[in-house]
Amino acid sequence: MSLARKVVDGWTTLITRRCAEQKFLMRPDREGTVKDTYEYCVAHAAIETGVQVHAYVAMSNHSHTLATDPAGERPSFARNFHSLFARIMNLLLGRKGHFFDGASSYNDLHCVEGEDILSRMVYVTTNPVAAGLVERPEDWPGAITLPEHFLEGAPSIVIARPTKLLRDKGRTTKRVHTARDRAREHSKPKEPLPDQRELRLVIPVQYRHLGREGFVKLYRERVDIRLEQLHDERKRQADRKKRGYLGVEAIFRTLVNDAPKPKTPEELERAKQQRLDDGLIPHIACKNPALRIQHKEWLCTFYRENRKSYEAFRDGKRDEVFPTGTWGMARYQGVRVADGG
Repeated sequence: MSLARKVVDGWTTLITRRCAEQKFLMRPDREGTVKDTYEYCVAHAAIETGVQVHAYVAMSNHSHTLATDPAGERPSFARNFHSLFARIMNLLLGRKGHFFDGASSYNDLHCVEGEDILSRMVYVTTNPVAAGLVERPEDWPGAITLPEHFLEGAPSIVIARPTKLLRDKGRTTKRVHTARDRAREHSKPKEPLPDQRELRLVIPVQYRHLGREGFVKLYRERVDIRLEQLHDERKRQADRKKRGYLGVEAIFRTLVNDAPKPKTPEELERAKQQRLDDGLIPHIACKNPALRIQHKEWLCTFYRENRKSYEAFRDGKRDEVFPTGTWGMARYQGVRVADGG
């Protein structure tokens, strides 16, 4: 059994999802279809659940989405977003089966303080550069958030529904009249997806006192500092082939069924050290050491109490009270949650 997901109103979380077998199934295309599809699905899920999106990037084999969850709907947002995007992409690529890997491919990282949120925003924006794909975030042909998107007067992102990929009204032909078809006849017809969705990026509440221009200036400064670090690291690469950047044309030529080479032990160790430097531990991003330990203890306590309550509920104790932050059992089984959570 996987660990329960703790969901608390107002948490800001970095959601990451990887493609099946780490294949480049989300590789950007020249027409921008993948980019538009990704942004449409993000916007649709955000509007349906009330989640506030701060930053996102769609890499070739994984995606990052940083968002604040005012009403405790993060799991619904992730489900709506990823399932819709996976179905459309499978149709687009003419493939079947899982688009994303299983539960292990999903990860959420709770950003504790404002500095942690801004650091993850910079990480999201500079991800294509850190991967050695393009020299500047602006060069990335896929979906990505840039500081300038938050400027006053900057147009919100309006994306048309991918009508060529999704049917408006169920199936047009029926080969066999099955039990599922009979159930559909008696069920309420599903509403077609809206013709377009508007994606509005929201400034994190911790930085709204700066105003739009002040926040954009801070965000851009931090991005430029990180880019300078990444460029310096690239120049110091011992392997000449790794000193340059892949480039947009080479990205378009990448095959969607390809996958990256496994990382060397040295690269894995550097990545581990970088996570520690950034204050990252499983499910928590916090640069304040004392606060990081405190949140880790809270999370571990939640896991223990949730598991204990689940086992009691499984054994027939229907009056068992689950710890605050329990989401799935409360939503689908109607269990009681401490403190009215």
